[in-house]
Amino acid sequence: MLIFADEWMLDLGTSAHFTPVFSDFIAFTCFKEPLSVNTASSPLAQYGFGTVLLQYLIYNPKGKEITKTLCIHNVIFVPHITQRILSLRDFLTQGMHGVYGDMHISKTRPYCVVLDSEP
Repeated sequence: MLIFADEWMLDLGTSAHFTPVFSDFIAFTCFKEPLSVNTASSPLAQYGFGTVLLQYLIYNPKGKEITKTLCIHNVIFVPHITQRILSLRDFLTQGMHGVYGDMHISKTRPYCVVLDSEP
C-alpha cells in the first residue's frame, strides 16, 4: 500500500485524526476488537488510538524558521487508508488556526506554516 511519505492531509470534513502508519505513535491503546467505521466508499477497521508528535515550521516576523512540535492525542490507527489525515475541524475547535493553500503538513519538513497555537 502506498503511503504519501511523511505528509499529513488536513481535512475540514473529518472530526478525527487518522494514520495508517503504526510507527507514527509515541503511545498507543489497542481496541479489544477492531471497530468498523463507515466511509463514503466502504467500511474500514480501526485498531486503536494514541498520541502522535508532529513537527512543523513557523516563521517569526524577521523570517527566521522555528520548528515547533505539536502533540496530537486520540489519533486513530486505520491501516487500510493511504493517507495520514488531520482533522482541521478538531484543531479549529481547540482554538488553533489554519493557513489555507497547500493543505499538507510534513512530519519532518513542512512545505509552509499550516498551524500555530493562538498566544
